[in-house]
Amino acid sequence: MTKDGLRQYLRAATRQGHHNVDHHPLMRPLTAPGLTVKAYGRVLHALLGLHQPLETAFHQAHAGLPDLAPFRQLALDRTALLTRDLSELAILDPTVPCWNGTAPTSVAEYVGWRYVVEGSVMGIAMLGPRIRAQLGHHCPLHFFGRTDAAGWHHFCGLAETLCPPQQYPAAGQAACRLFADIADLFTRHLTRHGAMN
Repeated sequence: MTKDGLRQYLRAATRQGHHNVDHHPLMRPLTAPGLTVKAYGRVLHALLGLHQPLETAFHQAHAGLPDLAPFRQLALDRTALLTRDLSELAILDPTVPCWNGTAPTSVAEYVGWRYVVEGSVMGIAMLGPRIRAQLGHHCPLHFFGRTDAAGWHHFCGLAETLCPPQQYPAAGQAACRLFADIADLFTRHLTRHGAMN
């Protein structure tokens, strides 16, 4: 395997799941003309419903799996950023549907899930300017304005070290499950809120 073997494996394993999330109807308003604050807020709520319980699961894994100690230095700050955006928009709703998974039970499962989260930073960096162009500089953009390419590369280096090739399939399966969970969560948000507008 090359030094990027894990990243290449996970990229290939999750291609369809990644596509399903990126092109989910809930996310579509972010890249279409006519984005409204209401639609933007719904996306933020869906992402909060993912990141809040997922970050709790990561912290629980840090406490239960000593081998994950190196990952503790990576920021887990998406919940705070999303909450700040929603609070500034004055639309924070604590009753939104949430991801209902449990803490990862192995390094491979953790790496697979964290790959999904950390890998999103590149897409977030591309969406931020589009949202800003449509909603203006007054609109809070703490989550979608976050760019941390260094954090992504740091994660990849740690993951390559701690997840050997024989664990790649388990990491890939975990990442695919999380992508499927995210798509399901987004669908639950659409079911609750109806058409995005």
